[in-house]
Amino acid sequence: MNNGVSGPKPADLLPASILGLLGARGPLTRAELASAPRVSSATITGAAKGLMARGMVVEVGQLASGGGRPARPLSLASTAGRMVGVEVTASHLAVVAAKFDGEVPVLVENDINALAVAEQVYGAGVKYSTYLIVTIGRGIGCGIVIGGEVFRGSGGGAGEIGHFPLQEDGPPCPYGHSGCLESLIGTAGLVCRAVEMGLLESPGAEEPRTRA
Repeated sequence: MNNGVSGPKPADLLPASILGLLGARGPLTRAELASAPRVSSATITGAAKGLMARGMVVEVGQLASGGGRPARPLSLASTAGRMVGVEVTASHLAVVAAKFDGEVPVLVENDINALAVAEQVYGAGVKYSTYLIVTIGRGIGCGIVIGGEVFRGSGGGAGEIGHFPLQEDGPPCPYGHSGCLESLIGTAGLVCRAVEMGLLESPGAEEPRTRA
């Protein structure tokens, strides 16, 4: 599907999916790996060969066979190196380094689309080719996966649902809209509603002062 903005294809994510499954579940046969991302054993074998050539995956042991060729489980190579993850937000920069336990494609992506890709490789999205993932926080984000590909729209903003209008004359948001989804259920909107209902004190309220 051509959604106007390039991104990783399902085939590009297969090596990452293999590494993610091995990291989460331990050694698996090629047949077991094929059952999770819904691809053929031959496709898994080809991807596994590439990972073995790069020193990321190794064969460990041999399983008894009731007939035919014995299966050789695959496992992550303990000496393959390290990985680094970086998160950039409006308020902070976070960096984490860890021993090798998986790999994802290098992405420069907004957080919700990156989360949609992560679900596609490691999470519930492994079982589905079409799904939505929604985050609620300072803003409202929606990651859209259709036919195994992240859908971004012609300008890359297909999942930007935070300013979708829902309520006429509703509460304002910092971007000049009124009654949009973000103003109603974003962090600021929920806090304002809680203050109105008496569940929270106003964030700007001063603590009572005690006389000396």
